[in-house]
Amino acid sequence: MILVPILFFFSAGLNQTAHACSCDEGTIRNDFEREHTVIFSGKVTNIKEQQRSYLVSFEINQAWKDLPNDVKSINISTPQSSSMCGYGFTEDESYLVVASGPWDETPNVSSCSSTIPLEYAQKEISFLSKTVSNLAGTVQEKSPTLVNSPKIQVFNGVAPDHVICKSDQELIFKFYNGNPTCVKPDTAKRLLDVKWATKYPFEEGDPEKHDRRAGWLYSYCDGVGGMLFQPFLDERGPLCNLPSLDAGKECTDESQCESYCQAKEGAEAGSQESGLCYGYQEASCMQSVLNGVVQQMWCT
Repeated sequence: MILVPILFFFSAGLNQTAHACSCDEGTIRNDFEREHTVIFSGKVTNIKEQQRSYLVSFEINQAWKDLPNDVKSINISTPQSSSMCGYGFTEDESYLVVASGPWDETPNVSSCSSTIPLEYAQKEISFLSKTVSNLAGTVQEKSPTLVNSPKIQVFNGVAPDHVICKSDQELIFKFYNGNPTCVKPDTAKRLLDVKWATKYPFEEGDPEKHDRRAGWLYSYCDGVGGMLFQPFLDERGPLCNLPSLDAGKECTDESQCESYCQAKEGAEAGSQESGLCYGYQEASCMQSVLNGVVQQMWCT
């Protein structure tokens, strides 16, 4: 049996750590209603010491919130010190775990949460069972804070266009990959206006997905007055070169410009001349002016 050596750790009682950290103990209801919270019951299979935390591996017995149905194991982290709100886990023991963060990004468990040994979690399990059961009916419509994230809903088999958002959010789809996202109405309008998003999902296996990304990027870049360019040896595809706000301003050094101080047409390298602030943030080839002296042409 391996114990996580948290300072002030006690094996008896419901709460496994003395609260050296400053926080209010969580309740299962508050934890359940909080966004980006993973809740499950499971058995500790491994504990690995890291620089300032422990990586704790679990075999999942029951997933209650923000976990795909087919996920059978998960890694969580917890601080090593009780003063940092670390939780003392024991290998081969079972717990009801409340972790903060996306399930696939090593969520964190704090002693401030309602995490508790499973043998003492009857009240919490009862609450979760009733709440999750009710979500299959009408409670989800009445309690928007209990809605899972679009990512979790899709992982659990919900079609992208059937994803449920909270009552104060609007469902839109990222234009370049069709993924659903829930945002505030004013944010949705702004993203739709610049062609970052669409109100309609892509069809599964859309062969024009790459072309749609290119179309989205062109529309977005054109909308902000940018210019598409392909960086040398960059495999990400074309990027949007955003315009400079001081384009055309007289300059004698790039420190006076948002991007570069570009030599005027016909200027000879080595001559003392002023230039003009370049119109974009990036340049593939440039003849610049530094300290009032025209430089040799360079290309990246």
